[in-house]
Amino acid sequence: MSSIPAVNTVLVKPSPLYNGVKIRINNPVVVTPDNPKNSDYSGNYNAVDIKVNNPKILPESFIYNYKNAEKIVTADMAGIAPVKVPQIPVYQNVNYINDSFAVSEPVNEMHQAEPVREKAYIPTPAPNITTPEAEKKPEENLGLNTYDNVEIIPQANVKPEIDINDVISKLSDKNFDVQAVQMEKIAYTAATEPIKAIPYIVTDVYSELLDIMQLDSAGYEKPSEQQIETRKKIILNQIYLEQALEEKQDPNTIELPYKLTKEEVAKATELSPFEQAERNKEYAILTSAFLNKIYIDETEKELGKIVPLTDLPCVSEYVQILKHEKNPDIKFAAMSALMYIQRPEYNDELKTVFEMVENDSDSIIAKDAAEAEKYLS
Repeated sequence: MSSIPAVNTVLVKPSPLYNGVKIRINNPVVVTPDNPKNSDYSGNYNAVDIKVNNPKILPESFIYNYKNAEKIVTADMAGIAPVKVPQIPVYQNVNYINDSFAVSEPVNEMHQAEPVREKAYIPTPAPNITTPEAEKKPEENLGLNTYDNVEIIPQANVKPEIDINDVISKLSDKNFDVQAVQMEKIAYTAATEPIKAIPYIVTDVYSELLDIMQLDSAGYEKPSEQQIETRKKIILNQIYLEQALEEKQDPNTIELPYKLTKEEVAKATELSPFEQAERNKEYAILTSAFLNKIYIDETEKELGKIVPLTDLPCVSEYVQILKHEKNPDIKFAAMSALMYIQRPEYNDELKTVFEMVENDSDSIIAKDAAEAEKYLS
């Protein structure tokens, strides 16, 4: 381990030593030839050659031999002669009077006295005397142009035509009917006025639609047995009525096989939570297809490019529905969505999807898929 040596704090005062020049040379050496007699070198050899000429020792009083001044020493006692500076003529002397100026004649004197300025006359304004009556119409005193019957329109709180936050809130509402109404509005706007539906084409809207499609509705309440039986009777009555009308029977004389009250019909046609969730899945599929069609068309119009089928939102979910969904109505909605956005660039991929569905367990779905695949060929 290294350590710091101790510092000796004991100082020895040396005895005074005075020298005009102090030189100390230790061990001087000079190099000479080995055989000076036979060498070209001649002369004396010295290790040190120093000459000091006329050294003197003077007392201290010789250096500091100044007389003490008997009074304060000033600059005029230094014996410096003053320098005469030539005078510079002043050519202009500007007098400002009432925001204007006048130039006087040239002046040849350096330190001319300040010219006497004329005092401008500034009139004192008359006092502003008013009365309570005059204060009632201050605009007359100010000389303002006034107009009668001026209507001040209050500032309006202008909102965008589509409040996307409100749309998201309704799509995520727990009430299935609120969701359905909002999806119907989006789909109607997209089908009738596509340009106005562009604000709906945002990630948050697609995300909510996808959540609706993927909702696990198995745990929701299903229609009761009474509802199912009443629905069957309603269907049979409708079939019987259509046949009677085809036979030219008088509608007032037709007697239906099942007599049902208005309350029974209303109760039977009321959708259960399970049915509402399944209905909304269909709505979400078709609504997203409407938006995708606008997305494809606008991208082609603005950028001259075709969005790949696999890059379209929710399309992969359509395919998953066709693979695994048990409800044929939802499968049919997925096929309808794919055919709605169909274009020649997508045909090869769509054919592959519909060929897969041709073997579906539901005969109607399998038949529809075969017809779609044939249409694309």
